[in-house]
Amino acid sequence: MHEILPESAGNTIGIRIAGQLDEAAHQALIEKLDSLIQEQSKINVVAVLTDFKGWSLKATIKDFNWVMKHAKDIRRFAVVGDSKWLEWCVALDQPFDKLIGIEEKYFEEEKLADAWAWAKAE
Repeated sequence: MHEILPESAGNTIGIRIAGQLDEAAHQALIEKLDSLIQEQSKINVVAVLTDFKGWSLKATIKDFNWVMKHAKDIRRFAVVGDSKWLEWCVALDQPFDKLIGIEEKYFEEEKLADAWAWAKAE
């Protein structure tokens, strides 16, 4: 399940994802991001992962392909969570992100306001 957070504005979108993201929910999210990219050119994302269980295999493959296609369209990606494995995944992902031009940073849940500020900062 996912929801667009009300703090979303301009070129910055916040998404709360809980549980496992299935293919249909992933497709709806991708359509929203595509629409925002068309409007704004470059976007920032704040992803709040609550009790996150990952993606289905099909959604994972589609997500990877979408990121490869749109890497140039994402400026900052803040991951907000309460899990050491998420923090670890972001740390492992950062060299790849730098290579394709995305800034990515992990924030603990209690630092959500900091994640928004960082994502929106020029």
